[in-house]
Amino acid sequence: MSARRRPIRNDVVAPLRAVPRESGDFPVVGIGASAGGLDAFQKFFDAQPPDSGIAFILIQHLDPTHASMMVELLSKHTTMHVQQATDGMVVQRNGVYAIAPGTYLAMRNGALRITEPRERHGARLPFDFLLHSLAEELGARAIGVILSGTGADGSIGLKAVKGSGGLVIAQDPDEAGFDGMPRSAISAGVVDRVLPVAKIPRALADHLSNTCPPADEAPLPKVLAPDPFAAIIDLLRTGTAHDFTQYKQGTLKRRIERRMSLVAIESDDMGRYLELLRNDAKELGLLANDLLINVTRFFRDPKVFDLLAETVIPELLRDRAPDQPLRIWIAGCSTGEETYSLAMIIREQITAAKLDIKLQVFASDVDPDAIARARESAYPKAIEADVSPARLARFFTWDGHSYKVLPALRAAVVFTVQDVLVDPPFSRLDFISCRNLLIYLKPQAQARVIGMFQFALRPGGVLLLGTSETLVSGEAGFTALAKRQRIWQRRGTEARGPAEPPEPAPAPRPARAAPQPPSPPPREAQPARKPRSRIATLERELETTRAELRGAIQDLESSAEEQRAVNEEALSTNEEYQSTNEELVTSKEELQSLNEELTVLNSQLQETLEQSRTNSTDLQNVLYSTREATIFLDRKLCIRFFTPATLAVFNVLTGDIGRPLADLRSLAEDAALLEDAAAVR
Repeated sequence: MSARRRPIRNDVVAPLRAVPRESGDFPVVGIGASAGGLDAFQKFFDAQPPDSGIAFILIQHLDPTHASMMVELLSKHTTMHVQQATDGMVVQRNGVYAIAPGTYLAMRNGALRITEPRERHGARLPFDFLLHSLAEELGARAIGVILSGTGADGSIGLKAVKGSGGLVIAQDPDEAGFDGMPRSAISAGVVDRVLPVAKIPRALADHLSNTCPPADEAPLPKVLAPDPFAAIIDLLRTGTAHDFTQYKQGTLKRRIERRMSLVAIESDDMGRYLELLRNDAKELGLLANDLLINVTRFFRDPKVFDLLAETVIPELLRDRAPDQPLRIWIAGCSTGEETYSLAMIIREQITAAKLDIKLQVFASDVDPDAIARARESAYPKAIEADVSPARLARFFTWDGHSYKVLPALRAAVVFTVQDVLVDPPFSRLDFISCRNLLIYLKPQAQARVIGMFQFALRPGGVLLLGTSETLVSGEAGFTALAKRQRIWQRRGTEARGPAEPPEPAPAPRPARAAPQPPSPPPREAQPARKPRSRIATLERELETTRAELRGAIQDLESSAEEQRAVNEEALSTNEEYQSTNEELVTSKEELQSLNEELTVLNSQLQETLEQSRTNSTDLQNVLYSTREATIFLDRKLCIRFFTPATLAVFNVLTGDIGRPLADLRSLAEDAALLEDAAAVR
């Protein structure tokens, strides 16, 4: 590969005329990779036009002990300004910002913010960290692209990007040098498009040209069907299992327009998209899945869970009878992360209080695909960023590919498909969590759901809402426990919403005649008098039975003690094995992280070596073509190299390379040659 700058392929992607012109109002693409990422980055920028108006933030797993050569290597594949990110650097159009080794990178208020990771090695997820910040900062203008790499970094962050209305693209795993990262994102169900890396820039151009109208042009009028938006919602109601008529129109329109951009239909041509939906059942299903917003993670909003663990849950457990189970319902549970977050903290509080209380968890969602994944209860390695090592060890097991919820916790949870707008609720509940579901519903639908929750909760039961949802104090029979954290408590005994079905009255019994006293048996059939010798015999037999029973009980207690001792030894051994396994897992993670860093470093060194070889070849060609007689010596005055023109003035052969110049002194006409060479040295 030549060291000269490669020509930029402007013919691959047409310039994006659709990017907004206002300062700061432009899309930002977060691109993540680890092993094999350098080659993927180079292919991407070979195909990416330099004047698209987009900013690119690059995340690659780098060895924190070595300086990165990413800027130097990528600058040869684009005319955009490539620079290493620094804290406070303002993100600008057509800029490429590469993460520095050993750092985390985020975007806040239009600028880059750098933080240090807590661990030098082990599980580090810098791409997830960046993507969460992009989703919060940019909303629908955030774009996530995941390229070659091992592990699962990016899978959770890409879910946040998609939930905010952004675009998610993954490199085709069959093309990637290492398919772990793209396959993990695809299996998580968060990827909109899977493409070879060279085709990703074209997909970005199509997406942005359909979502951003030109700033200097008025959109052309379109021939629309009468209210195509209403027709699409009606088509979803009749053609799928989902009814979105009670959802807010603004949210639905943004999601529909996002889906339109993926099929190259302009946002103001909804009538054309309606016709596509009528003729393409697959696209109709994809649209329905996109409208079912599944954004969740373990312990989202940690301060809320801290408050629940410190005050709310202990209060619910106080003075609870052992035969009274704690019943909770998570409405809109998505893929189960929040369900298990609540279940874990409740289990911990039950154990801390030394209580023997059964936990019953009902988790529901309208999306059957999300429920199917929740029932699998398998989560990617990336959850290590949100779940503490202690909880991972206590509630999960690692099977080599994902974290599986242990049966003891899984058995407490029932996942079911349910639409809170039409299906009956659970009842006699102590706790309901419904976070970030009401914000998508119309006010009348919100009121209906709140009334249902009030009916489902016992007096004193707790309702947890999302950070953007609230109730007016006293509304629907609720009192604020922690208004800032959106925690409410049901008051009194009155109930609103659907009435609980009355218990059926007992069926009438047929009339019976009054009982008659039994007629005495014939005299000859009456038993003779219960003799004393028979009573004594029965007493002796009873005493013998009691003695045998006492002996059996003692034997059973002795066996139970032995069994307890065996169980304690087995538990101790199991704990030792668990501790050893945790150490091995940690060592494996550190080795995997180190291997990724070495792979990236090796790629960079190979690229540098190739450049050095090219430079050496170019220099050698220049020297061979010169007509000047030149001999190159090392510091010991041994011959290293000579130009062909030297043969005309000095009798030297190719085999003389490496020989001291003094050995060839007699072949030179210049008697002072050796002294002159020494003076130059």
